[in-house]
Amino acid sequence: MPLQQVEEASSARARLRHATDGMHRAVDSRFAGLLADAADGYERFLTAIAGGLLPLERALTRAHIERIWPDWPHHARSAALHLDLARLDIEIPDQQAEPHLDSEAEILGVLYVLEGSRLGGAFILRELRRSADPARLNAIGYLSHGEGQGLWPRFLQHLEASDAVKCAPDEAEAGAALAFSYFLPHREHDLFPHEELVPPRGIRISRPKDL
Repeated sequence: MPLQQVEEASSARARLRHATDGMHRAVDSRFAGLLADAADGYERFLTAIAGGLLPLERALTRAHIERIWPDWPHHARSAALHLDLARLDIEIPDQQAEPHLDSEAEILGVLYVLEGSRLGGAFILRELRRSADPARLNAIGYLSHGEGQGLWPRFLQHLEASDAVKCAPDEAEAGAALAFSYFLPHREHDLFPHEELVPPRGIRISRPKDL
């Protein structure tokens, strides 16, 4: 195996991707199923995002994330999401309990999921812009947050340079799995009791290879 491929396979990103592949696919399927509903799919998608993102970002703040990643204020999206929900007259969903994050590696595992969601979000944003729905196009702050600023590559540099992740990769994997779990319907069964995880035929969220 070429040296470059060996290095890529041993990267923190590659380990996290491999460890959470099944959960990632389940989340992608869930969101694709929601967005396939032309009537209120985007609204339900934002509600599902809020159910996971808001408690996770509060937990990161409570864990003093800025001590290990001063760039965090440029990446947080709760404010943008709150504004989108208000513009579409969507009530903030009942909040899940905030997780307690114990270590730097676990925090970076959570961030791997939140920051990586920008890639799938860019695909959804392109589809929304093609739809030309004025109400929804007025509520794309979450999806367009940080657009063109290279936030995902900036995070990856921090992830790969983290000694904490190198020393405790299992904790980073646990953090990523925790974050994905917040976007799966078993945590929100009261909001979406009859949700299908398998999207309708022909509907999918493109999963970029660089996640």
